[in-house]
Amino acid sequence: DLTDAKLGGADLTSADLTDAKLGGADLTSADLTDAKLGGADLGGANLKDAVGLRLPAGAIWNRETRWPTNLATTVVEQSEELAPGVYRVRGEETPDRSGSVRV
Repeated sequence: DLTDAKLGGADLTSADLTDAKLGGADLTSADLTDAKLGGADLGGANLKDAVGLRLPAGAIWNRETRWPTNLATTVVEQSEELAPGVYRVRGEETPDRSGSVRV
């Protein structure tokens, strides 16, 4: 149980956080490259400035959850409301392309 964990700036590269309880966790600026967050409880988690985060299919979140700027709109568009103010991300995880170069 990682509820309210202080993980800001942590290197969580390739971490398997599937179904993890991360409600209220501080993941600000954490490296989440290739981390698996499917099914995780992200209600109230702060993921602002997290690096390498992919769309976490199946993750649960709420209005207090803070997403990286590059993912915020996509998360809202790809989520379904389960209860008032509580959402689940639909679909498959997508790679972080924030560092991609346009040609």
